[in-house]
Amino acid sequence: MYEESQIVAGKLLKSVGTGISVPPALPKPHPMNREFQTRITASILVLLTVAAVVFAGYNYKVESQYVIPDDGVWWLERKGQLVAVVPRKSAEANVLPQPRK
Repeated sequence: MYEESQIVAGKLLKSVGTGISVPPALPKPHPMNREFQTRITASILVLLTVAAVVFAGYNYKVESQYVIPDDGVWWLERKGQLVAVVPRKSAEANVLPQPRK
């Protein structure tokens, strides 16, 4: 019985010319070259660094042109309360008398 099963199994494993063609196996894709991957990564980092420097320079230029409005009053905190301190020149030039109700 054991010999018969080996013969039958052997016949099953033998290729019989049935006319069915099996396509050849496709070649395995080669993994990306490690050196190429390193170059791509370095190039992307260089481009991001250059972009960050350009945007930082533009931001500095725009912020240096902007003048912060100043009314001449300094706000200080004294004893837990906010107090306006007006320098003498600014007080004389900009303070208008309040209208009476």
